[in-house]
Amino acid sequence: MEFMWVFGILTFGCLAILVKILLDYSAAASEWHAMVRQAKVQQAQAESQVDVFVKGKEEALARTSTVEQERKQHEKKGKVILHRGPPGQ
Repeated sequence: MEFMWVFGILTFGCLAILVKILLDYSAAASEWHAMVRQAKVQQAQAESQVDVFVKGKEEALARTSTVEQERKQHEKKGKVILHRGPPGQ
């Protein structure tokens, strides 16, 4: 008979702890969901910034290749040789 009371009290204590855990989880879960939403928004902003930087890089590479082609065309036309005379003059 004594063991029935002990097990009853232990069972009630375990149920109380379980209810406490569930209440704490439900209170914290809403904060977690808000943090996850905020993180997803920040991730989307960062990805859009990366896209802008990648487009800028591609445009810079295109301009660089244009300048390189012009430089090569100038080199093909010939180099200007300056006559400076013998050294020491």
